[in-house]
Amino acid sequence: MYQKGISLTELLFALGVTGVLICLSTSMLERAETYKLEALSHELAASIRFARSQAVHAGTHVTVQAQEEDWSMGWVIYIDANDNGSLDENEPVLMRKLLDGRIRLIGNSPVKNYVRYNPGGQAVLLNGAFQAGTLTLCPSTERAQGIKAVLNSAGRLRLDVQEDGSVCARSP
Repeated sequence: MYQKGISLTELLFALGVTGVLICLSTSMLERAETYKLEALSHELAASIRFARSQAVHAGTHVTVQAQEEDWSMGWVIYIDANDNGSLDENEPVLMRKLLDGRIRLIGNSPVKNYVRYNPGGQAVLLNGAFQAGTLTLCPSTERAQGIKAVLNSAGRLRLDVQEDGSVCARSP
């Protein structure tokens, strides 16, 4: 006589293996999200540092501007030849980075839409005042940690990993 089912032991074993795989996959997804966030933060930092070096090298204003006024969509770096703070047709684009918007990238008030360097390598607002602010990278998952890109008044950038996740708390 042949059996056409599974035993209780086989069922429990299968459930145990499934549970372990689910735990591992959740952990791996969070780790992958963290790696993606770290890679993007380093790319953003490299782009901003590139803009600063180009401003000094070219002796002109260079702007890193959010795509469509949303950092989560990417950024464009250009030489602001006429010093008006917006990309015009005749101004050369040095770099463009397009993002899909899955990782939230938010700038506080001074860097909400742009980071702008003068020929001396200092970050300045359109009115000439120094520019210092924070760009915050927030993951798409709640558990992964956020990263802050902090721009100081001298125009230098540093990255701070936010362990507690409070920086990326979702608003209702």
